[in-house]
Amino acid sequence: MFIKYRYSKIILAESKRLAGYLFICIEDKTIFLAQRSKTGNDPNLWEGLGGHLDKGETTEDAAIREVTEEAGSFPGCKIIKTIVNLKNDGTEYTLYLANLTSEQKKNWKPIINIEHQDAKWFSKLPKDNVHPELIKELISLMK
Repeated sequence: MFIKYRYSKIILAESKRLAGYLFICIEDKTIFLAQRSKTGNDPNLWEGLGGHLDKGETTEDAAIREVTEEAGSFPGCKIIKTIVNLKNDGTEYTLYLANLTSEQKKNWKPIINIEHQDAKWFSKLPKDNVHPELIKELISLMK
C-alpha cells in the first residue's frame, strides 16, 4: 500500500511519512537537539526527535510516541508552529515546533535511547552536523 485516501485527500502511506518535535525555550532562547549515534543512519547529525508513522497514527500521535521512545518521556509543551516538508522522493515530514517554559524545561529529564549518542539544550547552534532542513528554521529562532 503506497497511497490511501482519507477525507478525500491523498495521504502518503505511513512508511513514507515521518513526524517529530523540535523543542525550544523562548524564555532563555535555547533549542533542544539530539545527536544521532555513530552507527546509525546519518551518524553524528544533530536534529529534533521523531521518526516514521505507524499504521493508522496521526502525525502528532507519531511525533509524541517517537519523542517518548527516543527520550524516555514527553514534556509538557505548546506547539507554536507546524512545518510540513515534502521531499522529492515523496517522503512527507511533519515537524512540530514546540515551546517549553523554563519550568517545563527544568522538569523534563530526557533519557536518550540508542538511536542517539547525545542530547542537550543549545544557546548557539553546533558548528557542524546540523540537519540541513532544520538550519534555516534554527537560525531564525536563535536570533
